[in-house]
Amino acid sequence: MAQQGGPRPVRTNSQPKPVSGPGALSQRTDMMTNSDPNVYGDRKATEELMSSAPMAKARPVPTPPPVAGLFAPTQNPNEPVTAGNPMGEGPGPESLNLPARTFNPTQILTRLSQSDPSGEVEMILREMQSKGIF
Repeated sequence: MAQQGGPRPVRTNSQPKPVSGPGALSQRTDMMTNSDPNVYGDRKATEELMSSAPMAKARPVPTPPPVAGLFAPTQNPNEPVTAGNPMGEGPGPESLNLPARTFNPTQILTRLSQSDPSGEVEMILREMQSKGIF
């Protein structure tokens, strides 16, 4: 039978953490001993490595354009007020580069009916479906 106990090897931080044995052979591996040389040397070595490695340059962050006040003159005098709206002059919602959304009243009413305790929304949905509206 193997003998338990005996002197433990001293672990330095350059070595991987030891793995504990099973059952009765288990020992705590999360506690450091006083003889472990990790007080100042590791930090100094890490700082030396960091100072010798080339670091990435910080990218300049573009500053956003200033926000016009509510009563300030318009920033786009040639753009109609209805720009981005599906009705009126100017470009429609496709100019906003938003993901395409389709209006599906069946899905909307189905979701609403799930949280409607009165059941009225479901009645409206069934009535519309029976009339072939959607």
